[in-house]
Amino acid sequence: MQVLMLPKWYPSYLDKTEGNYVERHITAIAQQVSVVVLYVHSDANLQRGEYQLKESIENNYPVIRVFFKKHTRNLPLLSNIIRFFRFTKAQWKGYTHVVKGFGKPHITHVHHLTRTTLLALFLKYVYQIPFLITEHWSGFLSERKAYKGWLKILLARWAVKKASCITCVSTAIKFGMQQMGLRGNFEVIPNVVNTTLYKPSGKRTATSKKKIIHISRLDTHVKNVAGILQATQQLANLRSDFELHFIGDGAEAEKQKQLALSLELPKEMVTFHGYKSEQEVAALLADAACLVIFSNYESQSCVMLEAFACGIPVIGTRVGGIPELLTPGRGILIDKKDVNGLCLAMESILNNTCQFDCKSIRDFAIAHFAQQVIGKSFSQIYDNIT
Repeated sequence: MQVLMLPKWYPSYLDKTEGNYVERHITAIAQQVSVVVLYVHSDANLQRGEYQLKESIENNYPVIRVFFKKHTRNLPLLSNIIRFFRFTKAQWKGYTHVVKGFGKPHITHVHHLTRTTLLALFLKYVYQIPFLITEHWSGFLSERKAYKGWLKILLARWAVKKASCITCVSTAIKFGMQQMGLRGNFEVIPNVVNTTLYKPSGKRTATSKKKIIHISRLDTHVKNVAGILQATQQLANLRSDFELHFIGDGAEAEKQKQLALSLELPKEMVTFHGYKSEQEVAALLADAACLVIFSNYESQSCVMLEAFACGIPVIGTRVGGIPELLTPGRGILIDKKDVNGLCLAMESILNNTCQFDCKSIRDFAIAHFAQQVIGKSFSQIYDNIT
């Protein structure tokens, strides 16, 4: 069986972290079946009419990336037509390359609605190739409702209806999609974690200060990094026996660094690491006292699962798919935007007020989110629809 993967977001030279959670899903699936990834994206640096195709082997499966000239002008209706034409042309160029090198797929697997679904729909109607959709995006959450536009929603309803299966990474995403009138065969398959890479530390770094970790693109609208810094300021007024480590990079990274300075947080207390490799992230997580997720929206946090695999507790907000997994034995739930609550939760972790069983947390991650578990779940779906 060969599966053609059509991700809307995927790591590339444009952004090394964009869609890395999709990449992890595909890597797990590739352990069970043969996969080919076709990723299409715009690039402002290309010339008009230029289409750049690159093929590589990554994680033991082929990845074909096709880039086209990004249309930057904002002309009513015409701009959307131009973007649609360029994307569709690039996607077809990539597909013909896939067929020539690897043959026609038996199944098409779309990651994220909606534009990537167009090729899947075409292959279903013309060649009777079934397809499924996996949705990860927090924009479908009922409290966010960021998926807008009557034409886009109409296309999404059509695609979901024709898909053999729609998998969501959390029940919250599933309910959000159903509330939008999307009807189909829904299943919940969570995100995945490499439990071989993410594991408890044999020996933590010798230091008198406990490490609190946050991992994200460092924005405030979704991840509320500003709120984390404000809670840290409150905590710093009470004690100094901890360090806050930010891992990740994004458009607001410098803004968050300036906020930390304006809050007069000691430089030795707050560290911005920037982008780190997975191996580096795993090592930092394993050495931490806890992970902090202060999100306003969250479909199902991959970093939460990585923390579980390392056997460390999580402080997370009651949003999206987080409450489905974050029970008292695995961390502390707080309300979103509750800066005081976050400060108290971090203090509770530092004081060891809440006792957590490292082995129990890790065993939960292995049983539900390991690569083999997630890969087999998708393999069973493929078997059922072919």
